[in-house]
Amino acid sequence: MENKFTEVMSKLTDEELAKIVTIDRSGYEPLAIEAAEQVIKTRNIDTSKFEEIVTDIIAKLEEQKATEANKVSNWKRLFNFIVDMIAFFIMTFLISALYGLVFLAPPDYQMSTLEAYLIMAVAYFGYFIFMEYTFQKTIGKFITKTKVVKVDGDKPGL
Repeated sequence: MENKFTEVMSKLTDEELAKIVTIDRSGYEPLAIEAAEQVIKTRNIDTSKFEEIVTDIIAKLEEQKATEANKVSNWKRLFNFIVDMIAFFIMTFLISALYGLVFLAPPDYQMSTLEAYLIMAVAYFGYFIFMEYTFQKTIGKFITKTKVVKVDGDKPGL
């Protein structure tokens, strides 16, 4: 028996169908559930494997919730950004001063735009890459006691 949901359900994966008829059953209309069950019968899907699929789905959902719970608030992120930009500007100033000393620029020397952009790029990437690769933190993150991690909690690579 076909209904308005049959075509939609026929495009879903076995895992998605299993989730609909088990975990998310209460979030669907009865006709949608009926269509999903019909597609399961049509595909000859072994429903004894649903328990394994449901267990996997629940594990993924719990992992997602744990990841969401560990995310930093937007206010902390803004604070980290402001502190890191201040550190970046200080680093840019220090590199510019060092550049002037190394190349013995006269006091009235005007740096070219290209030189300024290169110094800013070196300072920006140098700061963030060095700090986050070495410590998983920048100065802002040290202050707020946060750090950069991959979804699984491991230290990210370069």
